[in-house]
Amino acid sequence: LSSGSVSSCTVGVENPINLDKKVKLASEDESAYTDGISSAYPNGTAFDYKIEVSNDAESPSKKEVTLVDQMPSGMLPVDVTLMVDGMESDIEWEDFVKLTADDMAGKKYTATVSDYTATVENVDGAVKFTWSLGVIGNTVTITYQAKLVDDTITSGVLNTYTNTVTIGDLSDEVTVKGGDNSGKLVINKQIL
Repeated sequence: LSSGSVSSCTVGVENPINLDKKVKLASEDESAYTDGISSAYPNGTAFDYKIEVSNDAESPSKKEVTLVDQMPSGMLPVDVTLMVDGMESDIEWEDFVKLTADDMAGKKYTATVSDYTATVENVDGAVKFTWSLGVIGNTVTITYQAKLVDDTITSGVLNTYTNTVTIGDLSDEVTVKGGDNSGKLVINKQIL
């Protein structure tokens, strides 16, 4: 040891938590998950969403993880039961997104998705899931189905629906499109 000298070194460390969100049409197989779907689909179309949260095996994070999934307005969960104050609710998702702050005051809304219980909020007419996952061991996978339920989809209109998931500063998003091409005129030109 030498006396009287001090040196310092700064080492950059990557975040050991990885966040990935994918989407596919509900009718497609597992291999069809992608970062977004560019074709337009009509109201009622169902999509499968998959969120994977993983922790680095060699240098894992010891921090507790809170996962937030903000669905876009115009999309609602399918086959996910809404709970109010720990009891199964008869409130449909279509009605939940119309509730006001006064309607929701003093009540705790939750839903269990892929065996993980999330608190549920209505944020400007859109569903927001928040999962407190604790310290992640290896990988947590959450899957659910959502469908387009947008009354603004009209003939010839194309809407974009971006679903964003976050853990602190980490975020990932996927986009699908809804619309109806029935009002568009398509002209095919054939050269002979």
